[in-house]
Amino acid sequence: MNKEDIIKMVCEETKFTKKEATLIIDSFLSNIVNALDTGEVVRIANFGKFEVREKKARIGVNPITKAPLPISEIKSISFHANENVKKQLNKDRK
Repeated sequence: MNKEDIIKMVCEETKFTKKEATLIIDSFLSNIVNALDTGEVVRIANFGKFEVREKKARIGVNPITKAPLPISEIKSISFHANENVKKQLNKDRK
């Protein structure tokens, strides 16, 4: 599923035009990114939470030459699914 698929589903379920649905989805995603950029944790009820995690700089190893390779500090996004989402995904498991 991609952004266009989501927009199409929103249009079908809400009767919004494609332009309106695109504006809503773009705004939603932009607000999540902006909140994460300011250090906020984004919690969406019955879905999960997004948060930024910082990975410290470290020294890796080039797998071919075995030479040390500096890896810069980065920020990455972490997602933790809500228990209801986890149960839905694992409903066939016992």
